[in-house]
Amino acid sequence: GLLHDIGKVAMDACLPKSYERVVGIAQSRNVSLLEVEQEVLGLDHTVAGKRVAQHWKLPGSVTECVWLHHLSPDSLPDAVSNPDLVQIVHLADRWVREQRLGFSGTTLEGTNSVGIARMMGMPPEYLEQIAPLFLERIEERAELLGLNDLTSGKVYVEAVSRAGEELDRVSQDLSESTRQLESRSKFVHFLHRFHSALYSHLTLIDLCRIGASCAREIIEIPSVVVFTCRPGKDVFYVSVANEKGHAEEVFTSQEAAGYDAVLKATVAHPTLMVAPGNLSVLRERLSDQLGPDPLWMYPIVREGAIWGGIVFPATAEDVRRLGRLLDELTIFATALGVALVTGHERNQAERLNESLVQVTRQLNAAQARLLQARSLEMIAEMAAGAAHELNNPLAVIAGRSELLADAIEDEKIKKEIVILTEQAMRCSGIVDELMKFAKPAVPQPEKVHLSALLKGKVGEWVEKSSLGSEQISLEISDEDIYIWADRGQLDAMFEELIKNAFEAVSLPQGRVNINCHLDPTDEKVVVAVKDNGCGMNAEVLEKARNPFFSHRPAGRGRGLGLSRAWRWCEINNGKIRLESQPHVGTTVWLEFPTI
Repeated sequence: GLLHDIGKVAMDACLPKSYERVVGIAQSRNVSLLEVEQEVLGLDHTVAGKRVAQHWKLPGSVTECVWLHHLSPDSLPDAVSNPDLVQIVHLADRWVREQRLGFSGTTLEGTNSVGIARMMGMPPEYLEQIAPLFLERIEERAELLGLNDLTSGKVYVEAVSRAGEELDRVSQDLSESTRQLESRSKFVHFLHRFHSALYSHLTLIDLCRIGASCAREIIEIPSVVVFTCRPGKDVFYVSVANEKGHAEEVFTSQEAAGYDAVLKATVAHPTLMVAPGNLSVLRERLSDQLGPDPLWMYPIVREGAIWGGIVFPATAEDVRRLGRLLDELTIFATALGVALVTGHERNQAERLNESLVQVTRQLNAAQARLLQARSLEMIAEMAAGAAHELNNPLAVIAGRSELLADAIEDEKIKKEIVILTEQAMRCSGIVDELMKFAKPAVPQPEKVHLSALLKGKVGEWVEKSSLGSEQISLEISDEDIYIWADRGQLDAMFEELIKNAFEAVSLPQGRVNINCHLDPTDEKVVVAVKDNGCGMNAEVLEKARNPFFSHRPAGRGRGLGLSRAWRWCEINNGKIRLESQPHVGTTVWLEFPTI
């Protein structure tokens, strides 16, 4: 649980400026960090955390929690080894966010903590039992961890420093022991070392680094480069080993991509050769590490294709000496080829696995939206059918009652008939309202001055509501904000949302705030309608957009206001989202493309 968001630490440490931008965009849009991380960096913190956990060789249970803690219990793959731990971390993460403790950068969408607990088979009342103890426990943990004196940044730096020192020590010990072995003993050691790498979580750069270090000791050349590139591709993973240490690089080169075609004749019988001319890009990029001598190469061949090579500058004397070591060099290159091909396949599988988790998360969200859309469609069809069936009887009742009122002279009876007529007309109005919900008018989009529309709408409500002008505020970042939408539907949508906000607040502390600002990074306008009223609990919030659902007392409404606003927003290319908390208030977030 303490490590579940370690990916954020890693991304912030490695890409501080980019990650600061990610957090800023997520806060300005009020959307999940996961969404913005994928958009800006092409990688989210769950995948970054998983890779850190694997690189640090953390237990599989920790790695799964770091990687999969955003998936709900019913979405976890069957292959997960520790589903109970992942579910507990998922529940704890959601519960803490619901308590508004700290900043996680994740919005409160999806199943709430009570629903997650039910999925896990946990009694929901357990959450209520731990709530009073939570802050006290947090303070105890903080004190035990020494967080008052030591920042997370210092913890990360010290951990990386210790790991680096340990790796340096191990590398020095291995180098020292290797130098003491005879030539044949070296190869046995290297083969065993590469065989172990096939089952580790080493990256392609790690494998190149190990290969370059070993090759330098085998062939006794001051600077050795090991590179790998999947056949037919143009992404090169390169590591150079020399007396200065190591240098790694990943780059794309169309110029060097055809090197394997030049060496096609050597696939059947790989041997030591002059490096092809299009590999001169290696010397250009690694000029500080490679000397002036001609570049030679031993190709790494596997499965009938060239997967890379061992490249080094060599004199004529070096080439003659290496001619006597071709058998050993072939054995080493074969072992290195096995490791690199395995690394490529593992790398591809990892990417596919990560993509599948991302697709699963997106599929879950899409399925939820589809289910809701289907429910709305069914409700709309039901409303249309009911409205059609009720219109004719209501018209008969209204018409006959009017005829009766004209024919009867008794004033008392006439008044009763008039009431009957009025109620029939009222029912007809409800039927008309149902029809408009079931089949809203096709939008007639036009250029709408959103700033002016909001000012006019707020002015109307100041005049007709019991709230004073100081209790309703409008904040607009730009006076010239235009969107493309149906003006009438847009006006009706804001009418419903502002009406809901006014009805939710109480006097005299009630406040309603409308904020409208541009999001230049996404070419969108964001509108927030916020009140400090009674708010909604998680259960009510999940049902708030459902037609005919109303949390207010019977007779106060038919539960169509928010549903209609939602439909008007979506058919005008907008997005709408709700946030609410009991006794705190409700915020409705709207997004529209700007012109």
